[in-house]
Amino acid sequence: MSSYRETLQRVAERTLIDPEAFTKLDRRRRRRHRNRRIVAAVVALAVAAGGTWGALALADLRKQARPTSAPRLPTATASGVTISFPPGWWLMELGNLLRD
Repeated sequence: MSSYRETLQRVAERTLIDPEAFTKLDRRRRRRHRNRRIVAAVVALAVAAGGTWGALALADLRKQARPTSAPRLPTATASGVTISFPPGWWLMELGNLLRD
């Protein structure tokens, strides 16, 4: 165990450490942290814009006119039977044309 320690101490004595190393490390850490905050803010704004757009789109759909009841279909009676049919259609009873 002591031989490993001695070897590491000899290598450490021969190694030069840059005096600016900690400053560079701190600067890089701060830059990375700043960039993460910027990305988080951009994502938050995108989510908020998407939510606002969706809410406005739903509110706009609710403003569109909707019929209060089902459209009235034409009806006619032939041979004692009353039926409803789409507009533009006619009911014929043995040669007689019946229209609403």
